[in-house]
Amino acid sequence: MDLSPKRDLQRQRTVRYFIDAAKHIATSEGINRITIRNVAELAGYNSATLYNYFENLDQLIAISMVDSITEYLHRLTAITALDLDSLTTFLLAWRCYAECSFANPEIYAYIFDSNHSDYVLSQIDAYFSVYAPESGLYDNVSPSVAAGQNLKNRDALLISPCIDDGYFKESEKTYIMEFCYVVHKGISKRIVSNHYTDASQAVSMFLNYVTEFLNNHLQGDSEIINPQTILAMNY
Repeated sequence: MDLSPKRDLQRQRTVRYFIDAAKHIATSEGINRITIRNVAELAGYNSATLYNYFENLDQLIAISMVDSITEYLHRLTAITALDLDSLTTFLLAWRCYAECSFANPEIYAYIFDSNHSDYVLSQIDAYFSVYAPESGLYDNVSPSVAAGQNLKNRDALLISPCIDDGYFKESEKTYIMEFCYVVHKGISKRIVSNHYTDASQAVSMFLNYVTEFLNNHLQGDSEIINPQTILAMNY
C-alpha cells in the first residue's frame, strides 16, 4: 500500500470504512476475529478491494490499532510540552496511559505489550502521513517517547530524566520501571475480568500504589508526591 498523503477524498473515505470496520470487530468480538473477509464485508466491499489499500491483514490491523490510540498520543504530546519537572512529567504520563488503557485494556495491551507491538508501533509515522500530515503530533515529543518500541522502552525514556535530576538512584531504575509495569498490568487484567468496573477508580488506585512506592525511593530532600495533585492536574 502506498501510504503517501492522498488528495482523493473517495480513497480516504474507503480506507476509513475499512479501519472503522476493523476497530468495530476488535472491540465487539476481539482482535483475533479480524479477517480480510470480515472487514471487507462489514465495510461493504469485497476482499479484493481491500488489497488496493493495505498490503496485508497485518498492516490493516496495525493501522487500525494506531487509529485507536490517537487520543493518547495527542494527550502525551501535550504533557511533554508542559514546563514541568521530570518526576511530574513521568507521573502525569503514566496517569494519561492509565486513563486511556484502562478504558480499553485489551487494545492497549495488544499495541504496547505484546509480540505485535513493534510492528504496530512501526506504523505510527505511516498512519499520520495519511490521516494527519499537518497535525504536528511530534512537534514537542519524539516518536520514540510518544509510543516507544513497547511500553517498557517508553517508560525507560521517561524515567531517565528523573534519574538525571536526582530523584532516584540509577541502580533503582529497572526496579521502578518494573513496579509500574506490573501494577498497571495487574489492574488491567482485573478490568478485563470485571473485578474492577470503574476505570476512573482504577486510575486513582494505580497512582496511589505508584506514588507510595516512589515516595519510599525518593532521594535527598525531594518533595513527597501527592497522588491527588497528579490526578487534579489539567493538560
